[in-house]
Amino acid sequence: MKEDCDLLIRNEKIATTENNSYEEIKNRLTQRIQAQFFDWAFTSQDVANIFGINFGQFVGSILTNDLILKMKENIFLSLTEENLIDSRSINIREVTIDRENIIFYVSMLIEDKVDDYQVGLSIYYNTRQNITSSKIDKLKEEAWA
Repeated sequence: MKEDCDLLIRNEKIATTENNSYEEIKNRLTQRIQAQFFDWAFTSQDVANIFGINFGQFVGSILTNDLILKMKENIFLSLTEENLIDSRSINIREVTIDRENIIFYVSMLIEDKVDDYQVGLSIYYNTRQNITSSKIDKLKEEAWA
């Protein structure tokens, strides 16, 4: 089980995600967004070690400036670990909804063998219920600033 070996089913056939780099990056980003400490921490070198944003550690917390900085750091580290995304191409903004709910907007440039494109990622997190949801899209215009 390797992080980059997800399979897609297209037209009743199995296709590896490496044939569709946008689908591959979406799958890898989703894994990292949803992953918590030790979800993928196996002792065997044959099994993937996926780095997650680990928002579960913030459950029950009230959103403060310090907490938001830690959450942004977790996002940044999980996306740049093992050079998944170039650290210079990531921009993270946050919108605090209330004391428990926050949305992070992340824009990033994906440099692919075939093409370069902007990807927008939004991450919603609720600290009271430990709910994380996300949406990933190719950006047609300028990166979110």
